[in-house]
Amino acid sequence: FHQHHDAWNCVVYGRKRWGLLSPAVDYVSPTDSSGLWWEHVRPSLLEEGFPHLHECVQEAGDLLYVPSAWLHSVYNLRTTVSLAVQIGSPASWQPAC
Repeated sequence: FHQHHDAWNCVVYGRKRWGLLSPAVDYVSPTDSSGLWWEHVRPSLLEEGFPHLHECVQEAGDLLYVPSAWLHSVYNLRTTVSLAVQIGSPASWQPAC
């Protein structure tokens, strides 16, 4: 999981799975690997009833907005080409944690 300024992400080709957490949620991932998180950590969180995870699958042609400071993890479900644009300057942004 990571966070940054407001961002727009458009999938041109392929599919990607998103996991998003509000800045109000205090969460630190036990791994830096998106693959390990989706395959091992996520199922454990769901079994524990973790209510804060917002998920979606982004298809080719879909545009997704990620608000500033929202934690997110992305996992490509197949070969994927996407375009992402962040809005804002690093000096004006403060991390949520």
